[in-house]
Amino acid sequence: MAMRSIRILLTMALLAASMSIFAQLNPIQNLFFQVNSYEYGNFNCPEFNCHTLTWTKPDSSYTDTLIGYKIFKDNQFYKFTTIENASCDGYCLCLYLDFYFDLPYWLTVKAVYNSDSILSVANDSILINDYAINIEEITTKEIVINENPIRLGDNISILIPYCQTKNGIIQVVSYNGQLKKEYPITDLSDGDLVIISSSGLSRGLYLINYKTDTFSLTTKLIIE
Repeated sequence: MAMRSIRILLTMALLAASMSIFAQLNPIQNLFFQVNSYEYGNFNCPEFNCHTLTWTKPDSSYTDTLIGYKIFKDNQFYKFTTIENASCDGYCLCLYLDFYFDLPYWLTVKAVYNSDSILSVANDSILINDYAINIEEITTKEIVINENPIRLGDNISILIPYCQTKNGIIQVVSYNGQLKKEYPITDLSDGDLVIISSSGLSRGLYLINYKTDTFSLTTKLIIE
């Protein structure tokens, strides 16, 4: 009887091991690619071709730990990332400036699991075979308010999307020239989103100034 129990336990252990070996790790979902050649600041995009490459996180697994994603060109490893995004949107700086090297190629993304970096299958692929040429470099320098107008009391989200300086001052000025708020900005990273409070401001039209030692940029803000 004891011998039979041991055989049963061994069989169960072998079955569990086989399931672990042959179980399919959850792949990514909704692989999406789009070229956006004329987005703002395309001088920071590869060949001036801004692009969006995204996917959806795999279904959760009770037995495996997701640690990131590997991107492949024609089954050759290209890049590793821990986020569901490998895009170049024109803001500084793009991590995929060699995206259009070695055209044409099939692009796939595989989920990476556990400390031993086991890969899922690639359940979708995209053919990257061309890019737009003769795109004029965009060099306009401007600050962008993500939501404009804003509601009274909402925060002001300001994007400084060009590589110019890490230090400056943001000013909120009423349309008649009265300084309402001033915020020193230090260690600004490329493409940083700066969020400032609109508390104390009333409804109306304002100017948002971004100033450094070498230049000044201005845009309009409406508070409703």
